[in-house]
Amino acid sequence: MLVELGLVEQRYQAVLEVLNDGAKVTEVARRYGVSAQAVRRWLIAGGIERRPPGAPPAAGHEDPVPLYVAGWSAPAIAERLGCSPSTIYRRLDAAGVARRTVKPSVSRHELIEALEAGMAAPAIAARLGVSVSCVCRALAREQLMTLTQATRQARRRRHPELYADEPTAANVSVSGNAQR
Repeated sequence: MLVELGLVEQRYQAVLEVLNDGAKVTEVARRYGVSAQAVRRWLIAGGIERRPPGAPPAAGHEDPVPLYVAGWSAPAIAERLGCSPSTIYRRLDAAGVARRTVKPSVSRHELIEALEAGMAAPAIAARLGVSVSCVCRALAREQLMTLTQATRQARRRRHPELYADEPTAANVSVSGNAQR
């Protein structure tokens, strides 16, 4: 028999998942359809101590430095690790990692030069000192593609029946989230 839990029981279950199962606050929040901040408030209301500001992160948190050096943006790393971009920047600063300089955009000339050298988006990002998402936005803006993107597009055109359920390039954002 399926029993629907009341609001208090749902909150209690969510808190138990964080405490006993070690689930991430962001994952629990997503499952219960609430914000991560709401789950944190439930923990505080239950008398659960939070990690003091500035204290080292709990064991098991992935180091953001390799991802940042590989060209990931701080917001993308934050989403993966379940924290805020400002937390990522604080961790990078603490590790002595210099932030990438803010570039208004990647030029068409730089993109064409890198594409002619057969470089993929992550390699272009590393070469130009920007994030991979910055390169992908620039490629889309300039209506250019990497060799891999061009190959996939050609395959989709040759065999549209195999890709009928996939979103087309027209309704996919640079981040990969379909826009309907």
